[in-house]
Parts: sequence; C-alpha cells; structure tokens
Amino acid sequence: MTRRMRTGIAAMVLVLVLSTGGGVVVYQSAQAFGFLEAILGRTIVRTISLRESEVRDRRNVNVRRDAEIAEIDLRLQAVEVQVRNGRLSADEADQERARYEAQKEAVEARALRERQVVSFQTRQRIRSELRSAIPDAIKVATGADPRAIDLLVGILEGRNPLQTAIAVAVSGGSSPVDPRQQFRDLQAQLREVERAASAFRGAQGIAIRARVREALGEVTGIVDADAPPPDDKISRLQELESQIQAALQQATNISRDLFPGSEGIDRSRFATNERWAALNAAVESLGGPNPNRDLSSAVLRTAVADVADLAAAQGLELTGEEIDRIAADVLAAWVEDRKGGKQGEVPFDEMVNSALNQGLAVAGRDPLPPVRSPLPPAAGEPPAQPTPTTAPTATPRPLPTATEEGGDETPETTPTLTATTTSTSTSTSTATPTGPTSTPTNTSTPTATATNTSTPTATPTPTEEATPTATATATTAAITNFAGYWAASDCSPARYEVALSQSGDQVTGTISFHRCPGGGRATYSVSGTATSSESVVLSGPRVSTMGDPGGLPDTTPPQGTFTITRNAPPSPNYGAP
Repeated sequence: MTRRMRTGIAAMVLVLVLSTGGGVVVYQSAQAFGFLEAILGRTIVRTISLRESEVRDRRNVNVRRDAEIAEIDLRLQAVEVQVRNGRLSADEADQERARYEAQKEAVEARALRERQVVSFQTRQRIRSELRSAIPDAIKVATGADPRAIDLLVGILEGRNPLQTAIAVAVSGGSSPVDPRQQFRDLQAQLREVERAASAFRGAQGIAIRARVREALGEVTGIVDADAPPPDDKISRLQELESQIQAALQQATNISRDLFPGSEGIDRSRFATNERWAALNAAVESLGGPNPNRDLSSAVLRTAVADVADLAAAQGLELTGEEIDRIAADVLAAWVEDRKGGKQGEVPFDEMVNSALNQGLAVAGRDPLPPVRSPLPPAAGEPPAQPTPTTAPTATPRPLPTATEEGGDETPETTPTLTATTTSTSTSTSTATPTGPTSTPTNTSTPTATATNTSTPTATPTPTEEATPTATATATTAAITNFAGYWAASDCSPARYEVALSQSGDQVTGTISFHRCPGGGRATYSVSGTATSSESVVLSGPRVSTMGDPGGLPDTTPPQGTFTITRNAPPSPNYGAP
C-alpha cells in the first residue's frame, strides 16, 4: 500500500470524526488523536475534494474547447454552402476558411492557458486555506497568545521568526536600556509558544514541546546569568529553532502531496490573467461569421443580376463595367438604408431602378418609370386598384340576329330567342423591374341560343336579363426568400444561429442553439416550403448535441418545428437566457 493510499484511508476515517460538531469536535479530536493530526486530517479531506474538482474542471475546459471547435467546423460547412449558392466567391471563401482555421488554433491556445490557470490558482487556494486553518484551530483549542501562534505559523510557512527574535536579542537594539531585555521578551514569548505547542499531541507534539522547553531553558539561563550571554547558548538556540521548524514543516510536506484543486471554469476566473486575456482577444477578433460581409456579397451579386435584367428588358446596352458600377451604387444605398435603422422590407427594386436611372442620366438618356409596388391597404380599407398605363380594350363579338340590349328584330319570321349575355372583365396587375404595368381588359361576349318553335311569326323575347359579371384576377405574390445566415450577438458561441438556402419555394438548412454560458449545444437539420408570407415553418430532426447532461442535450426534443422570420430569433428559441 502506497503512502498516498494510506493517507487517503486515514483521511476517510478522519472525515467521519470531524464532519460534525464544529470547533468542539475539533478540540475533542485534537485531544484524542493529537491536534496536529486533526488539523492535517481535515486539510487532507478538503484537499482530496478540491483535487477531484480540479480534474473535473480541466476536463470541462476540454469539453468547452471541443464544443467551440465543433461550432467553428459548422461555420466552415456554412462557407461551403455559401460557395455552392453563389453567395461567396472563391477568394472570399478562402479568406473565411483561413480565418476560421486561425480561430481554431486560438481556441486551442486559450484552453491550454485555462488549464494552467486552473492548476495554479488551485494550489494557491489550498495554501491559503492551510495558512488560515492552523492558527484558527490553535486559537480554538488553546486560547494562546496570537503572537505565539503567529510564531508557529511563520515557522510552518518556512519563515524563521525565532531566529529573527534571537538576532534582535543579541544585537540589543539601537539604544538598549538593559542588554538582557530582549532576551526577557523572548523568554515570555517562548512561554506562550510552549502553551500553544500543548495543542500538538502524539509523538510529534512531544518532540515539538520538548524542543520549545529546551529553547526556553537556554533563554532563561541567559536572562538569569550576570555575565554576557555566551556564544554556545546562542548557537544552541539557533539549533533548536531549526529543529522546531523541521518538526512543524512536516505538515506542509504532507499537504504538498495533495495540493491540486480548483474553483470552477467560469471565464471571469481567468479575466485577470494577462496571457489569457490576450488569447481570448485573439479568439474574439477571429470570431464570426461576419454576417454583414457575407450579406453584402450577396446583395452585390443580386444587384448585378437585377441591373443586367432590367437593362435587357428596357433594351439598354450596358458594359460589364457599367453594370458593376451601378450595382455598387445599389449596395451603397442598401447599406445606408440599414444604417438608418429602418424596419420592414428594404425597397431593393427601387434602389436598383434609382441607381440605373442615375447611370442613364449621365448618358443623357430618359429615365425608367418607378418600380415601387403599392403599399398594402390599411386595416378595414379595400385593396388599392392598380393605375392603368394603357387604355382598356374591348373586343365585342356582336350576334347577327340579336343585339346585346334585346331590341326588336326586322325579319317577319324569326324564331323565339333565349338571349344570354356574359360580360367578363379581367384586370391584370404585374410589377416588373421596369415599373408596374396594369392592363385591365374588358371583354364583352354576347351569346345567343336560338330555339325553333311552331309559330311562324314570333317576337324575340329575352327569357333572361343580360347580366354582366366582372371577375378580377391578380398575379400570385412572389415567394419570400429566406436564404441567408443570421445569429445572436450577445454570446460566443451565439445563442442561436440560422443558416438557410433556398431553391424555388423549398427551404433547407440548419438551426443551432447554445445555452450561454455552459448549457450545451443542439443543432437541427430543417426543411420546409416558403410562401409569400414573411415567415416560414421549418421542421427536422436534431442532428447533434454537445455539453453535460441537464443542458440542451436533455431539454431539446429529438424532432423540432420552428417558425423562421429573416434576421429574427427562431421560435421556439432554445438558446434564450
């Protein structure tokens, strides 16, 4: 059985004895086992617990590191999706990959520093607890003079207070009245030390008290003698001081075997460490993704495509440089619009039209018509009718034997008629990049059904009154585009992250949640169908989890259904604080 195992068994026995009763039990245990043994036993038990905490906290540092690196890997996957969707160029993708790889290295370095800080601070905490526990326990057990207790504790901590006192006594001070006064003070101090040392029982306590009494005897001999203190007595005092120090130092030696411990891994614990702060700043500076930069790339590409389409629809011939310049103006207008804090849908088509008109004005050409769609009606108001830009056209097809109004017929012999007239009005409003074009078309198509009767002479009698019926048909609203990336910014990793792609009305992607701080991770792979609504319902399975039990791995369902609105948290938001 090793010494560490024996120490652990002894500690378990001592914790049963010392776990209740506070100071009274401490004192009784000191009387039964020896006070020094009782103090060391309690310290060993606390140290074993703290050592287990340190191991657990270092492991949690690694778990957090692995989760952060896995999060960065997800962002690297998002870069690949953006490349496939044309949202990032090859150069931009390379820059993002390099940034994320550098961030992974910074996360590794920060985790290494956190483990080092955990071990260092734990050792400091154990030493501090040992220094405070011993004098407090001695005071409870003996009521000795605090100065004498400080002397013992100073020896325990490696200082030499007794040797210092002897040196002061020998020197006699700057202007001593009595050359033996310093030794009288030392004599009184050693008597208090002897009283304090009575708390130490067992073999070690006997040795300590014996050496203290020897030191007291030597000092008493010096004080009582008439002659100056002989050198051999001073040498004996110094020898005794070193023996006392060696006896008490054993407490520190035993505790050093079990020093590891910890205080937890909250990031505030490391904030005062300059090296860690520098590494943390490096991680934050490389953090991302940068949604504004990614989104700006997408806006610029969309603007280039829209300007080219609009120019082609109007029969305009623009060079590639002209299209790029106009698209850059669109991007600048879009950025300014977002800076203004405007809410709702950005009038992107209007920005494209305005930028193109500026280019046409420079070339001395006529501007394009406005393209801003009409605003939706207020609650309780009828929908706004489109303003026609061309005159309505009517295409009547008159019957040869009947009028639409059902007038008299001139032939003498005319069959009885059943006249049915249907008027169909079709209004079509179409918004295109060139401007809204509304073409209401009224079509009146009278039809007549003739029925022969046996009466040779008949008067046309309409059996059903002609009733025009108007039918309004509007074009289907455009499908809302939900493709993009957005995330919360109040925590790292983000409390939620949404990365979506869209083909037609089919939306697919991932939604990740992080219970910040330290509540774990959960990621869903989702899909759904978009409409013209500002939100879309996406559902799918939970594909990955990270973190300790009790966090998001346990509180999130295996199958999730979420309501998504662009640039807003998903609902439900499992990462909400």
